[in-house]
Amino acid sequence: MHLAVKGVTAEAVLKAAKAAGYEAEFDPNAKHPAHWFDSSGRVLVRTSQRKTEVLRRVALELKRMQPQAAR
Repeated sequence: MHLAVKGVTAEAVLKAAKAAGYEAEFDPNAKHPAHWFDSSGRVLVRTSQRKTEVLRRVALELKRMQPQAAR
C-alpha cells in the first residue's frame, strides 16, 4: 500500500491526526535543524500507540483527505 502524499503541510497533518482520533497539537515555532530559517512547525500527537501505527493511520487519513485529481 502506497501511503505517501506530496506537498503536505503541518496543518494538514494536524487535521488528519485529529480525524484519526488522536489528541494532537500544532507547534508553529518548531524548526528542522537543516532548515533553521524556515518555521514550518510540527505536530505533537499524544498516544500510547507505537509511532509506526500512528504514522500509518495519519497517512491513511491524509490520503482520504487528498482530492482525487492530486492522486
